[in-house]
Amino acid sequence: MVQQVDVQVSDFYGRPDIYADIKGRLSSNAAQLVDTKQSRGKGNVIYVEVYEQTPLGGTGTNRVPNPPFQTRIPLEVAGLKPGQVYVVDANGAKTHFRMPMLQDDGSFVSSSMTSTSTGFELPAH
Repeated sequence: MVQQVDVQVSDFYGRPDIYADIKGRLSSNAAQLVDTKQSRGKGNVIYVEVYEQTPLGGTGTNRVPNPPFQTRIPLEVAGLKPGQVYVVDANGAKTHFRMPMLQDDGSFVSSSMTSTSTGFELPAH
């Protein structure tokens, strides 16, 4: 279950480096994060799907029934328009960020926005 998504925006040699920091809980302590997938939705929505998998016969232990996870995903920002606000939807947990504006020297202005959303289940993979 994804509980929170934060977007971090920084400058990397004059171009924006934008990451989604995703936090949540796995469905069981035998489950593992296995994959992520990004897609663009209608308007200014970027969908990030985080997948988990439980190995065959994986039962885990009962010490931590739903262990926490945290992962950082680089967002695909090619083609995004400077100054526009974009929504990042990670398995239903949402936040937004503004694509940095260009400065006079052609580099981007860095910014950061953070939001917490209610949790949503991880799709099985």
